[in-house]
Amino acid sequence: MLYFSVKDNGGGVEEETLVQLRELLQSEEINIEHNGLQNINRRIRLGYGGDSGLTIDSTEGKGFSVLLKLRKGEM
Repeated sequence: MLYFSVKDNGGGVEEETLVQLRELLQSEEINIEHNGLQNINRRIRLGYGGDSGLTIDSTEGKGFSVLLKLRKGEM
């Protein structure tokens, strides 16, 4: 696997928002509000396999992070 991590030390998001974003990444339903994030994750999974994709984490007041995981080699 190949991992890319992007982190900031900004305000982060509330726990409720984080849960909603995580659910969105796993959802098969199209969401208009965060469509870009969902589309990126879907394309990664289609191109690199189901165990690839985005993982997000945040602590309110301490920052936000996104981890991109890509399978190396053949699926």
